[in-house]
Amino acid sequence: MLSDDDVAKIVSEFYAVVAQIDNLNRLTAPPLTVDEQAAQLLDLADHRELLKSELGRGDYTFASLAASVAIAKLGKEVSALERRQIEQVLMRAGLDATKNVEARLSGDFGYSPADALLQPRRRVEAEERIAVTSALPTSKQPSRKSAIISQASEVFLAHQTKDRIWDAQTLSQARKTYSLLVDVCGDGDLMQIGRKEARAFKETLQDLPADYGKAALFRGLRTSEILSIDKQREGLFERLSTRTVKRHFSAASALWRWAIIEDIASENPFLGFAFPSALRANEQRDMWLDEELERLFETPVWTGSHSAGRRSIAGDHIIKDERYWLPLIAVYSGLRQEEIAQLHLEDIRRVEGYWIFDINAKPPRKLKNRNAVRKVPVHTQLISLGLMKLVSERKEAGQTFLFDFTPGGADQRFGHAFSKWFTRYRRDVGLYRKGLDFHSFRHTATTLMQRAGVPISAIDELTGHATPGETARYSHGLSMEQLVAGIEAIDFRVRWAPKPSEASR
Repeated sequence: MLSDDDVAKIVSEFYAVVAQIDNLNRLTAPPLTVDEQAAQLLDLADHRELLKSELGRGDYTFASLAASVAIAKLGKEVSALERRQIEQVLMRAGLDATKNVEARLSGDFGYSPADALLQPRRRVEAEERIAVTSALPTSKQPSRKSAIISQASEVFLAHQTKDRIWDAQTLSQARKTYSLLVDVCGDGDLMQIGRKEARAFKETLQDLPADYGKAALFRGLRTSEILSIDKQREGLFERLSTRTVKRHFSAASALWRWAIIEDIASENPFLGFAFPSALRANEQRDMWLDEELERLFETPVWTGSHSAGRRSIAGDHIIKDERYWLPLIAVYSGLRQEEIAQLHLEDIRRVEGYWIFDINAKPPRKLKNRNAVRKVPVHTQLISLGLMKLVSERKEAGQTFLFDFTPGGADQRFGHAFSKWFTRYRRDVGLYRKGLDFHSFRHTATTLMQRAGVPISAIDELTGHATPGETARYSHGLSMEQLVAGIEAIDFRVRWAPKPSEASR
C-alpha cells in the first residue's frame, strides 16, 4: 500500500486543482442566472450521490482517468492494489471537492474538508500524541477527557449544520437516533461503546413497534418500557421498517466516523452489520386500483361534504381547495406531492398552445434531483374540472401560489400538513391500507401510461426520471405533442366529473 505521505500528496493536489478550476471559472465566466445556479446545485447533488453509491459498492472506475494522471505525477511504478487505493482516495477527495464547490455556489467560501484524508496535519498530530503517550510510564500517562454520547452528538450536529452537510430533516432524524442510543446503551463514553452495545441497539430497534413515537400509549416512556407494554399487545402491530433501522445505524456510524477524526473514539462499532434486503422501488408502495380510485373520488371531499371543518362527513358542500385538487392533479399528472404543493401561478402557463405545469428549481422551490426539472402537460380532465378557473381567480386576487400552504416539518415542506390530513381522511372514509398513500398516485399514473403503450422515454420525461442506456445520451427531449399524448393516456374517469372536450384546451 502507498505511504501516508504519497496519499496526502495525491488527494491534496487533486482537491486544490478542482478548487482552482472552479475559482477560475468564477473569475472569467459571466454571472449565473438564478435558474443556472439552481440547476448546477442539483447537478452537484446528483454527482455526489453517484460518487457515494459507487464508493459504497467498491466500484472505483469513475476515478480511473484521474488515477492515471496522479500515478504519472507520482513518478513511480504502482501495483494493481495501489492503483485501486489511489482510485478510492480520489473518489473520497472528490466527495469533499463537490461539497466545496456546492458551498461556494451557495455563497459560502469557508468550507473545511470533512474527510480525514484531507486533514493530514491533524492525522500526523494525532499519531504523534499516541506515540508520545504510549512511551510514558503507565502512572504518568495523561488522562483523556471523557466524551459522552449526548455531548459529542450535539457538537457533531452543530458541525453538520455549520458545514451544510445535512438538511433540517436529516438533523432532526439524527437527533432522535442519538436520543434512542443513549436510552438503550446509556450516556457513556464513546470509547466504551463497542460491538456488544451496537448489537443491542440494533436488536432494540428491530423490536420497537412502528407507532412507538406517535401512539399516546407510549408517550414519555423509555424504550424498555415501550417494549414491555408492546408485548402485551401480542405482536399485532408492525415493527420499525428495515429502512428506518438502517437509517438509525447510518446516523450512529456517522457520529463515530467524526469522533475517530476528533480522537474521541478509536473504532466504529456500527460498521459491518447485516440487514434484510430492502424491497425494490416498485414494491415499496402500491398503486391505487381502479375500484379504490372510484371509491376515493366518491367520498365527501369530491361529491359533497358537511362543511370545511368536517370534510369526511357527507353533505352539500364541494370546496375546491387544495384537499380537492392535490389527489386529482397527482393521478392525472404523476407529479410528486411537494411539486404540486409548491406550484406558483407562473408555473402554470401555455407552451405551443397547451397548458403545462412548469416544474422548475427557482427558489424557494425544492426538487428531488436535476431530472425533476420538466414540463408536464395539464390533462384535459383537470381543465374540465375547473383548474384553469382556479388559476385565473388566484391571479386576479393577487396571489403568488396556486394553493395556500404554510411550510412545516423539519424540512419545511409545503405539503407537510396536507400529508397528515390525507392520512387521517383515508382512515375516516375507510380507504387506508399499508403501502397505499399519496405517492401511490404517481405509481398509478406511471402504470396507466405503461398499459396504454406510452414509450418509456416519454414516461421518464413526464415523471422526471432518467432514461438509462445509449438512447438517453443522444435524445434532446420529446415534442410537446408527444408529451400531451402521454398524459392523455391516463384515461381514468371519475363518474361524477364532466367529460373533457377539445374546447378545454
